[in-house]
Amino acid sequence: MKAALVFLEELAQEGLFESITHVRVSLYGSLALTGIGHGTDRALLAGLSGRSPESIDPAELESLVSSIKTHQRIKLLDRREIAFDVPKDLVWHRNQNLPRHPNGMKFEAFTDKGDLIRDKNFYSIGGGFIVDDRAEDHVPAGESRPLPFPFRSGEDLLQLGKKSNLKIWQMVLENEKTLRSEQEIKDGVQRIWGVMKSCIERGFVHPGTLPGGMKVKRRAPDLVKALKANGEQDPLSVLDWVNAAAISVNEENAAFGRVVTAPTNGAAGIIPAVMFYVERFLPGS
Repeated sequence: MKAALVFLEELAQEGLFESITHVRVSLYGSLALTGIGHGTDRALLAGLSGRSPESIDPAELESLVSSIKTHQRIKLLDRREIAFDVPKDLVWHRNQNLPRHPNGMKFEAFTDKGDLIRDKNFYSIGGGFIVDDRAEDHVPAGESRPLPFPFRSGEDLLQLGKKSNLKIWQMVLENEKTLRSEQEIKDGVQRIWGVMKSCIERGFVHPGTLPGGMKVKRRAPDLVKALKANGEQDPLSVLDWVNAAAISVNEENAAFGRVVTAPTNGAAGIIPAVMFYVERFLPGS
């Protein structure tokens, strides 16, 4: 989604956007092999339509993708409508790789005469980060600034803590402050928790089966109903609530909902579940 958005936004910044009448996206290697199951096609269509992972309404995704496939039209950046035939314009090269990384994709934009306006390769390198062939990281500016507490291993971090007499969170906060103000950091953390919390809440109330051929039934809504019916007299029900929160995120992830990679979602929802526990069962913490 990010790569598609960056590609079109760069063309818009260069004054080339209005010349586009045809777009083709080619996926390679691992990205092509796992793309359908991971919703890569949906993400690309959303990105071309001007949506970002942070802002798209997960409830909108299904209708947006369905409309593009049905009408064979797409509204680039939500501004310029062109023809788009998904089977022809999303190409899966399962037995080919781009040179830099197994998760590669190529974007091509053409004029009405079929002339190539621009093509560009992107690579999905994990954690929501993308790079292009120029080794340019498409992440917020300033990520390369020197840090007061640089570390590459747990051992490095422990030694820094002993030397500085600071806790891990204090050192990480100082590192983050080289990129943004402390208030921006706190606001950002609250926003991330808000996304995690809404993900848990969506999973708690969405019954049914998960996408895919295995017809796996969602478990979180039934767990929550049972916990509410039984009350919380059993001290171990706290663990059941934590499990329900983790499963909820797990299932939202499998259903193409919005999740937070912290640092990776891992389909497990562990960090959101721990935060859920802290907020619900440790009042005043």
